[in-house]
Order: sequence, then C-alpha cells, then structure tokens
Amino acid sequence: MTKSVFSGWDAYARKALWGPAGITVVPALALSAYWVSDFAWIGTAASLMVSLGLAACIAEWVRPLGRRTEKRLVSSWGGLPTTRALRRFDGVQPSLRKQRRRDVEAVSGRRLPTKSEERSNPIEATERYEQAVYSSIARIRETGIDVGRLNAENASYGFRRNARALKGFALAVLASTTFANLYLAVIKDQMLVGVITLILQIFLACFWGIVVRDQWVTEQAETYAKRFFITVGIEAGKELARQRS
Repeated sequence: MTKSVFSGWDAYARKALWGPAGITVVPALALSAYWVSDFAWIGTAASLMVSLGLAACIAEWVRPLGRRTEKRLVSSWGGLPTTRALRRFDGVQPSLRKQRRRDVEAVSGRRLPTKSEERSNPIEATERYEQAVYSSIARIRETGIDVGRLNAENASYGFRRNARALKGFALAVLASTTFANLYLAVIKDQMLVGVITLILQIFLACFWGIVVRDQWVTEQAETYAKRFFITVGIEAGKELARQRS
C-alpha cells in the first residue's frame, strides 16, 4: 500500500509532492500580510494552518495528476529515456547501448529482448525493458551504491513533472490572488504590502509561465536516465568483481 502524503515526509515527498503544492499556495498565503496588523499572530497562525491544509490536499492530488502528465510526455518521447537507451532500434551509439544492456542484465538478473523479439513484439519488449530497469533500481536501493545521487535526480524529476501537472491550477490561483491583492491594497490602504505581494506574484508568474514547460521536465528525465546508467555501471562493475574473487 502506498503511504499517504500526509504522513510521508521523506526526501522525495518533501521535494516532489510538497514542493509544487507549497509553491502553488504561496500567493494565497501572502495575502495574510493584510490582516497581520489587525489580528496579530492569530491571523497569521490561521492563515498558515489553512495554507498548510490546502497544500496537503494539493500534494495528495498531484500524485495522480503527475502520473497522467508523465504518460502524456512519455508518449511524445517515444518511451521512457531509460527504455529508449536500451532499445536496439533507437538512435543510441551501438557501443554505448551494448554496454548499458550488459550492465542492466547483470544488475537486474533479467534477459533483455533480442533484436528479433523487439521487432516482432515491441510492446512486450518495452514492458521487459521497463521491468529490468525497475529491478535494477530495486537492487541499487538494497546495496546503497550511489543511491543518494540517483534518488536526488529522481526527486528533481518528480518535482518538475508534478509542477507541470499543477501548472493550470497554479496559474488560476495566481490570477485570483493577484486580483484579490490589488483589491485589498486599495480598500485597506496598504500599498506597500500590495507592491511587495505583487512583486512576488510576478516572480511566480514567470516561474509557472516560462520555466514550467514540457521541455523542463524532459531535460530532467534525460538527466535521471544518465545518472541511472552511471549507477548501474558502478553496480555491474562491483558484481563482476565479486564473481572474479
């Protein structure tokens, strides 16, 4: 059973789930500055509790959204980067592909599809490649070889993927809070707070509108794949050394 995000405070959950959710609710939290002078710490505490609850709900919601976004992106990529790097009919340097296939087979304990198997049943071949990658990751996590760096790249990928999944919702929150900010700045005559909050909202608009794009996710997916094959190569070398000793 998957652990709920409400109790999952591991490194991956903090970055990949709570990170995008937290950035999404920041504009709403910023509006609490208008009530600090009226209600002191009570207003701030209430705003923090509401924002934390909203962030927790979004963090739980973003998991399936992220998977749907990943499915769409993988379709446009022609497969996961780790899978494409192992296929015989993708544009990978033959010698590099051969080494990667050998390493994955050694670490996962699974035989990868042959050229004829891949040609005759590409769907089944893709599933076998993915299972070999999953088995390799499980083996790496057991041995702890370079696992910290691989997990860090995975968390970065999860953050980008989930941020991309939340982009539409986050922009809607940002737009509504921007109008609320301008309205409150006028009726409460707190123009300094309004200007500071507006600067924050402009910064977030640039982040969501310019940075959070499909290519941003694609770049990190490729980075993760490169780190995966480096880590698998290290583990395969240790396995070969154990066999020789």
